[in-house]
Formats: sequence, C-alpha cells, structure tokens
Amino acid sequence: MTASMFTACGSKDSKDSSDSSSAKDSVTESASEEETSEDSEEESSEEETTEAESTEAETTEKAADSKNPAAGGSASDFGDITVSMDGSESTEEAPVKLGEWATLGIYAAEDETYHNIACRFTKVTRESDDKKYIDDAIALNNDLCSGYGKIDVSKLKVPSDCELCIAEYEVYIPSNFPSAEWGVTTPSVSVSVENTDGAGFPSADGASTYIGLSTTTSLTTTKDTKYQTGNTYTFKCLFLMVKDYEKFAFKTSGYPEGTTDVKTGERYDAFYASK
Repeated sequence: MTASMFTACGSKDSKDSSDSSSAKDSVTESASEEETSEDSEEESSEEETTEAESTEAETTEKAADSKNPAAGGSASDFGDITVSMDGSESTEEAPVKLGEWATLGIYAAEDETYHNIACRFTKVTRESDDKKYIDDAIALNNDLCSGYGKIDVSKLKVPSDCELCIAEYEVYIPSNFPSAEWGVTTPSVSVSVENTDGAGFPSADGASTYIGLSTTTSLTTTKDTKYQTGNTYTFKCLFLMVKDYEKFAFKTSGYPEGTTDVKTGERYDAFYASK
C-alpha cells in the first residue's frame, strides 16, 4: 500500500521528477525497513518457538523423571544407589532380585507423609550353613536388648525338620527424605516370609503344612543408632524355615510417595527374592 500511494504522486516536470525520485527512495527505504522488521519478527518468533519447545521438552523430561518409579521421583535423590524397580511392581512370582534395590514408600514423621526409600535384601543365612553366624547374631541382640527384646532359643520350639535362619537387608535413606535435626526414626521395615509355591510351608515329609513360619523377629545389631539421610543402614531378622526348602520370598509393604492419609491411600506389597 505504501509503494502504491507514493508512486501515484509522480509528476512529468523536473521538480516533480526529483520529488518523485526522493519519494521512490523513501519507498525503497521504507520497504527495506519493513522487510528487516518482518525478518526480525520472524527470527524473534522462531527463537521464541525454539525456546518454548526447549522449555516444554525440559518440562516433559522433568515430569517423566518425577513419575519414574525406579528413580523414586528424582534420580539424584538416591545418590550413587542404582534402583532397579519400584517395589509396588514386584510380585511373588517376580520379586525384586537378591542384591538389587527397589523403592519402598515409608512414613516420614517430620511431614507426616510417605516418601520413598531404597531397600534391598542381600543375604540369607541358614543354621545348617553357618550356625556360628546365627548364634552370634542372637547373642549380640540379647546383649543390646533387655526384657522382651531378648531371644530364648530354647523357647522357640523349632520343629526337627526346620532350622533358624537370618535375612539381612539394607535401607538407603535419600538425601531429601524429610528429617529433623536429630535425624529420622528407625527406617527398618516389617518383614514376613511368603511361600512362593502356595499358602503355608510343607513339612519335610510332605505330610503336614506349617502355618506360622511366615513370622520374623527383628534383631538389634547396634546400640542407640542415629539415622541420618543420605546413608545406608543394615538390618537383620530371624525366622524359621523348613530345611532345604527354598521356595520363599520376603514380603513387606508401603504406600505411594506423597500419601498423607492411609485410609485413602493404596497400600501395596513388595516382594524380595531369598536367593
């Protein structure tokens, strides 16, 4: 429109021609400025689009990370710990492998909310494999405990075809786990033993089934431990098992990270392999 308007003002005499020439120069300069402006706007628009796409990609990536159960919301939370899966995804048929970490949602008293820790089972020792190890662990527990915490093996009434066993597991408390100045409450978990081949455990001769072998007893290994974030702690639990029977896994439970009300939260079971 600008070029057409100035072109229409042209004249046949020399003065008008000069004016027309000046006008044409103005038109050319004006058009050039408009093109430059348009190019600038296009470049700016492209930059904004690229920046927006980059921001969106970063946001999407962060969102994906925050929903990654194996990372517990953020890979950096677990430092050098490599988490293989979310504990809620495990089953009796496909438990977390022995020695591998899985997330588990436990209660944080500081903010009254459930947050993920990393947990793995590392070792199972049978009395027939290392009786001294079993005896020493029980003796240590009895030295550190008093009253009801002590274990009297003679009162356990171990069946002749069963033996004492100890499961050892580790818990890593993420650096961002809510904690007080003194630390966090004991991050040990409640453990039971599950027969992966059905309910109850068959006796050695197959003539009967044991029902109470799923119970475990926590063993105290250190005195007055202070639990701090960013650290790994080892726990042990004592249980009975039929000699040579290997079809069992360990079960514990948790709540999804962020759960504040267990009445509305969806509790899940997490299974860990014994071998």
